[in-house]
Amino acid sequence: WSGPLRVAGIFQETPNVKTFRLMSPKGGHVPFTHEPGQFLTIFADLGSKPVRRSYTIASSPCQRSFVEISVKREENGTESPYLHDQVAIGDLLHITGPMGTFTFTGEEAGSVVLISGGIGITPMMCVARCLTDRSFTGDIFFLHGARGPGPRPYCRGACTAPSPARRGTGRPATRRSFTWRRANDGNRPGRVHNLGQDSAPRARPVRAGGG
Repeated sequence: WSGPLRVAGIFQETPNVKTFRLMSPKGGHVPFTHEPGQFLTIFADLGSKPVRRSYTIASSPCQRSFVEISVKREENGTESPYLHDQVAIGDLLHITGPMGTFTFTGEEAGSVVLISGGIGITPMMCVARCLTDRSFTGDIFFLHGARGPGPRPYCRGACTAPSPARRGTGRPATRRSFTWRRANDGNRPGRVHNLGQDSAPRARPVRAGGG
């Protein structure tokens, strides 16, 4: 699919990450469906030449009225400063997609390990949200690493990761672990691989993303 989507909301996740909520200019459902883990490409005319960059969808495919992408501002980047500094609610963005085969729908296995670092958490959030919306009955092991224990994406209200749940409640049992490269105040130090085998037992499909 290719065409315009309207910016319906902008959320400041962290000092350098914004989430953009996109909706159909005509209202109703967005004009495509996607699988958790797929991405959209945004085209922008920045003067000298057209620019295009791809961003993973962060919202659940079960949410049909909008899609969300999260963009980390790269100071030496081309499109991310434009999106952060110039795009406003009501603007139209030219989108192509969705694309990508890095997906997990819950049909591939009875449980999953999601491993992410930095902004690479985006596709894992999409997977976790989708599995929760679909009442996935298996285990979700969610491991995330960041530079420090400061603000991290998706800590706002309804966009948080699924809360731990018990089997039989219609929601997946989610186990979350976080590690910080520069830890303080008692937070767990080290990189994601230091979380240990207890955080993510073997013999489960793994999806990993970094950023």
